Amino acid sequence: MISNGKIPDEYNHYWERKYTNDLEVAKYEMDTFGFCRIKGLMEKEELEDIKNTFDQIKKNDYSLEETDICLGQMRDDGTAFISNIADGSPLLRELAFRPKVIELLNVLMNWEFKLNHSNAIMSNAGSTYPHMGAYPIHNKAFFHSRGNAILSSLTKLVIPITNNDKNDGGLAAIRGSHKSNFPIPYPKRSLEEHNLLEHIPIEIGDAILFTEALTHGSLKNISGNTRRILFFCYSMINIPEWSTQGLKISEEFCEKVSKENKKYLRQ
Repeated sequence: MISNGKIPDEYNHYWERKYTNDLEVAKYEMDTFGFCRIKGLMEKEELEDIKNTFDQIKKNDYSLEETDICLGQMRDDGTAFISNIADGSPLLRELAFRPKVIELLNVLMNWEFKLNHSNAIMSNAGSTYPHMGAYPIHNKAFFHSRGNAILSSLTKLVIPITNNDKNDGGLAAIRGSHKSNFPIPYPKRSLEEHNLLEHIPIEIGDAILFTEALTHGSLKNISGNTRRILFFCYSMINIPEWSTQGLKISEEFCEKVSKENKKYLRQ
């Protein structure tokens, strides 16, 4: 009971608790929203390096020699889906296994995961319709929490490289939909369904991890700015690697990965 405007001492710990452990914050965000933030994942010089790689890929018809990079899909609106982006440079191969990322994946995926695939998007128009979600249960993407543990069977790292504002068609999601027990009660791709999406702001240099069980997509790009974004997808080790759009984890790619990080490839 609160009397005279004062909180009794026995209740103070509820109000004064401060999270100083980043992993605890990440678990709370993931459990509540379906995603968690990673601040300061990349330096300015690294962003410039990756921009240059994007430029090389585009000039070379969305491929790079002696890599697995290829054009997965080119939409009518000019949006290019580029497959196997992790093979684009030593920096990209290291970025997929950066310690900050691995530390969080260990918590969110119960220490048993692998890099399933990687891709990138270059877009200056269009949008991506809402997809995935907790209902019905997907055979590859589900989210579960029990006690102090979380299990996200398919978890995606999203890193914007340029132009991720709302008007640029940035990442959007229906917060909390990874735990929904019901389907979205609107026809697929309907205006009502799109209105549920909320832009998820990510500062350039930062990243987020989200569970693929979260209903997500992107808003319509109305700025005309080219949005460049990286995706690294991690799955439980028993989930097959995605093979659509030329996605693969090849033996050649595995040979390029450092000895320390090979354990995060297929087993």
